[in-house]
Amino acid sequence: MGERLTAIENAANAMQIMSNELGRNMIGNELPRELTVGSLVVGQHILFEGEPGTGKTELAKRVSTVTGLSYGRVQGVADTLPADIIGYELPSLKDDENRIHFGPIHSNIVFVDEMNRMSTKAQSALNAAMAEGKVTIGNNEYKLNGDRPFMVVATQNEHGNGQGTFPVSDALYDRFGMVVPFTEPTTEDVKAAIRQQIDGHAAETTSLEDVIDEKQLMEISRTAGKIAVKDAEMDVIADLATIIRSQAGGTDIRVMGGYRLPKALTKIVQARALQDGRAHVTMDDIREIAPLVMGHRIDLRSDESIAERQQVVRTALENTLV
Repeated sequence: MGERLTAIENAANAMQIMSNELGRNMIGNELPRELTVGSLVVGQHILFEGEPGTGKTELAKRVSTVTGLSYGRVQGVADTLPADIIGYELPSLKDDENRIHFGPIHSNIVFVDEMNRMSTKAQSALNAAMAEGKVTIGNNEYKLNGDRPFMVVATQNEHGNGQGTFPVSDALYDRFGMVVPFTEPTTEDVKAAIRQQIDGHAAETTSLEDVIDEKQLMEISRTAGKIAVKDAEMDVIADLATIIRSQAGGTDIRVMGGYRLPKALTKIVQARALQDGRAHVTMDDIREIAPLVMGHRIDLRSDESIAERQQVVRTALENTLV
């Protein structure tokens, strides 16, 4: 028992160090940094939501820097091809062997900017890679990172199905463990950012340290997987879809995810408990995390934003959990 508590304490400290380094000279949005660390530890992909200029791209790049993991980027545009994501095969002019150019999806940390600006075909390639953990280039199949850390961090155009965007399929949404909102900066945040720029300490130019290695990350991941989920919390996680339907308007509410939703929620609340140095998950963990895990997996009305759906889940849990 003593060794387990020591492992939890060490893991919590390491995750805090990561979060602190991610936040060096970054203003506001502390929660997204913590949730990004938790998602990385338990192997969950994450979707950032927020207006441009709130630090989403910077945070994604920083994850690679502070962990020493490889980084790849996909810029979503209408003519993004599957090959731009997974890679392609080129004939060699020197011999009969073709050359393989691996795409950014082969990196440990993959940032997909403006995902919903990519065509359905490109989105399907991304979905397949995330689902299967492997891609086919030419006639050969290639695994993505194997047992090494692998996380896709994505953003989408905040204004939904407007000009130049494509609908994101339920299947692709379902690959993301949770959707994390970035809040708009307050007046004080803006003033602090201007002062940083004048003083030469802007977040974009800050040199970060590599504070954790891959072996440590994998050890933290194993510790997170051992965080206890007691019967009462397990019952809520398993019955979450029914709870939302009963509290939010009836059985016509479509909830997707199948087993993936409760499994993702379990992993992320385990990470949240570990960050707090606890050996077990609490109802408060579920209240905090469930809206972020479930908001993009429910269908109420086609014009509701993910943030509005998250609030529906949050309200339902407030009315249900004691």
